[in-house]
Amino acid sequence: MTNLDSHFSTENGNNHELELKYPRKVYEAIIESNGFEKFENIHDRLRELSRCLGIENPLAIQPIMEHNKIEKNKMKIEVDNYYDYMKLIGPWPVNSFNTGVMARPTPPKLVVNIINVDKAIVIDRDDKKIKEMEDIYGLINVERITTKENEPTNKLKANVRSINDFIKCIKQGIYISLTSKKHKVTPSIIHSKVCNNCGSINHKICKMNKRCLRCGDYDHDRESCKKWPKCINCGGKHSCNSNDCEKLNEKTLLINAYAISILEGEGIIENKNRVLRTNRSNSNNDEVVATINDNNLDEIVKHILQRELDTERTRVIELENKMNKYITESETKFVNLDSAVSKLGDHVIDLDAKVTDIDSKIKSVDTKIGNIEKKAILLENKITEIDGKVTSVEEKTQKLKIKIGDLLKKADSNHSEALKKQDENFQGLKALIQNLSSNMTQSTTY
Repeated sequence: MTNLDSHFSTENGNNHELELKYPRKVYEAIIESNGFEKFENIHDRLRELSRCLGIENPLAIQPIMEHNKIEKNKMKIEVDNYYDYMKLIGPWPVNSFNTGVMARPTPPKLVVNIINVDKAIVIDRDDKKIKEMEDIYGLINVERITTKENEPTNKLKANVRSINDFIKCIKQGIYISLTSKKHKVTPSIIHSKVCNNCGSINHKICKMNKRCLRCGDYDHDRESCKKWPKCINCGGKHSCNSNDCEKLNEKTLLINAYAISILEGEGIIENKNRVLRTNRSNSNNDEVVATINDNNLDEIVKHILQRELDTERTRVIELENKMNKYITESETKFVNLDSAVSKLGDHVIDLDAKVTDIDSKIKSVDTKIGNIEKKAILLENKITEIDGKVTSVEEKTQKLKIKIGDLLKKADSNHSEALKKQDENFQGLKALIQNLSSNMTQSTTY
């Protein structure tokens, strides 16, 4: 939600009454959607607007131009009554223009002037203090008023976000952090001007012959005029750009009619002539009042009844909008809840599958552990058996060692006896050899 939307929401109650009390000629809303490209034809847009909101006769429904370029996702809709305007800024069906629509209210065309702000103070829209002032007082686009020579004045101007803001600012004034002072606020009145070329009040681009703005003649200019003043527009004894010109004043009143109706209705000015730059007679007003009292009582009653009817209709629209918003929000919540439940269901199914898989793996591991336990028991039995055999082998080995020891002892004893006997045999043989040798020696001697 933008600051503008938020402000409209908080001031909604007061503005309903004020909007009904001071109706605009044109109500405007900006809508945004990504589906506009399929509604290039105005008749397609009108049918879709009728389908979505039941609005049959808008003043305009057209794309917005920004920087000489059409914004494809933005469109402006204008209507001539508050009843349809409330529909525009209320909730739209979710399938509006295929992809849905976001609507933004457009503030009334009311401008205020903030008085006596030091010329040396720089007014920057990005300044936090300026933004704070805009938020607090419901202002938009605060800027310095300059002269024709682009020199700064001591006045600021700003659009307001609502009728209520317009009234409050003018009645109560504004505190500005940059000056640390309270400043008077006045309505910005557009004063009608004449053409500098021909003196007319009915055009901006002139194709007429140049005239004297003092007397209206064509053969000289104002600077060289020596004639009595005569107004080109009303024929009065004054120059055409005089503040006393009734035609000029009537156009000023017409241009500012909406702001004037609020200023008069809220008691800010006594009558509409107070916005003019001259002291205008109120005789015409008195005649109008008298005429109204005598001849137009029925019209006044009808106007009052219509206003009351519009008030009730607005309340019904507001209730309808609230109900539609509640239904839309509820449907969205139900969709979100259904989506969340579906996701939760998917998570549960996934979790169940994972649990089943884990259980299967646990059973598999349990089976393997059982098999391992069986093998361990067999292995233990085998080890026991082997241990028995090892013990038996050890016993046999011990016995064998004893036998081998006995055999070694016996062999050693036999070996000693054999050596002894061999030695005896050797000694006997040696004695025999010696005897033989002695006998042979004796024989030789003989």
